[in-house]
Amino acid sequence: MKPVATPEEEAAAEATIRVERADLINRAVKLIKPTAERREECVDAVVGAIYRVPNFFKEKVHDVYYSKTKVAKRVAGQLGLALRKVEALMRNPALDHDLRQTTIDPAELLRLARRCEEAAKTPSGDVPPMKPTAKLSAVIAAYYLMRIHAAERETVADATKGSRFCRLAALLYGTLPHGDPNADLSSQCKAYVRPFRAAGVIAKRKTRGTK
Repeated sequence: MKPVATPEEEAAAEATIRVERADLINRAVKLIKPTAERREECVDAVVGAIYRVPNFFKEKVHDVYYSKTKVAKRVAGQLGLALRKVEALMRNPALDHDLRQTTIDPAELLRLARRCEEAAKTPSGDVPPMKPTAKLSAVIAAYYLMRIHAAERETVADATKGSRFCRLAALLYGTLPHGDPNADLSSQCKAYVRPFRAAGVIAKRKTRGTK
């Protein structure tokens, strides 16, 4: 089994990605279209996705495609709310300076809160799991980047060929060994968003993917 990377090793790997994949990162951010205020956060997320995409399905597929009980969804929602409260308290200027200078990153708390909120909205019940593949890994990474960081989050509902979602998935797929950045992943994208669309988590209407 491959040993888990230390935080220092992860930081070094991501620093290398920022330099060697600068053009790809910019292309991904243009597809996501975050607000100006959240652009740097989006860049960080893209870098993290490129680093983690080989194993992304291991982190996300079980969370989304296996049993999702009402209790689990409620707890996820409660955790998301609690994390947002903690993040707000950490930014309160009345808090003691030493307490604010902790190793906890408020931005990371917000990212985790958004993941919890997403989990709280996922369809309930048992959904047949999708077979983990490199393409699915890229699709999942693209979905979460669009859902969390796009200014117009409903654009992730458009999984047609040539949409921003599908092009972002292909771009991430191209970072993998033997991956093709021009691959048509529309069928994988449609399959992934289908239960979310059916449950009303994402908009059912389609939006045109802009070039």
